[in-house]
Amino acid sequence: MGEVIKNQMSHNNQPSVLTLRFTQADLKNGKTVPIKATIVGLYSAQSHYQPFSGMMTQTPNYWTPQTLQVDQINALHSVDLHSKIVENNSGVMRSNKNIHFLPGTEFSLAIAKRG
Repeated sequence: MGEVIKNQMSHNNQPSVLTLRFTQADLKNGKTVPIKATIVGLYSAQSHYQPFSGMMTQTPNYWTPQTLQVDQINALHSVDLHSKIVENNSGVMRSNKNIHFLPGTEFSLAIAKRG
């Protein structure tokens, strides 16, 4: 679960900006857990990324508040992803065009339980 913090459409030569914040996880047992999530990857349905094949380029074991920053340029067609583990927001997407997610678009998250 989460919220859209900023949704600015592209106009007058200004980029579009979409800022997301994931705040809780709904578990299989029905419980809800507050979380801090950072978007560490953004992938289209047509990409060759396979989330369960071990093809991720970063390993969660070394992420710390001082080191994790993701700048995935052209993550989706003309959309850049920027995130930092120390930020309250999960990630910011920027584009010179309006941002649209097609069915099958996936986010990879680094998740920590809050509290």
